[in-house]
Amino acid sequence: MSVPTAPIWPALTRESAELETNMMEHAANAGIGWTITTSTVYDEDTGEESLRVKHKLTGPVKANQEVRFELVFQSKGDPFTDKKVMESDVGVCKMKQNANDKRFWTTTVEDGYYAC
Repeated sequence: MSVPTAPIWPALTRESAELETNMMEHAANAGIGWTITTSTVYDEDTGEESLRVKHKLTGPVKANQEVRFELVFQSKGDPFTDKKVMESDVGVCKMKQNANDKRFWTTTVEDGYYAC
């Protein structure tokens, strides 16, 4: 009996191509690098779209230090004329080395906001 290699039902999501952005190009000489890779996922059943962000940090991070990424973005749309458009958003990612296993990092992700 053979096992099928492809799923029986077609995928109900679509993913965009990944876009990589160098966030700290000026710090490359110091041995520090931060790139983010973004893509979107669209759910064809619900019509919902989400943003996926991957961070990559290279540099001299000590075991007792916390790494914090804060990413802010603004859209081109106007939320006052189109209620489906988000004007801006903030995401915060904090990472610390896992106390139980030094090979891994513990991550905390938070949704942020700025008060006017």
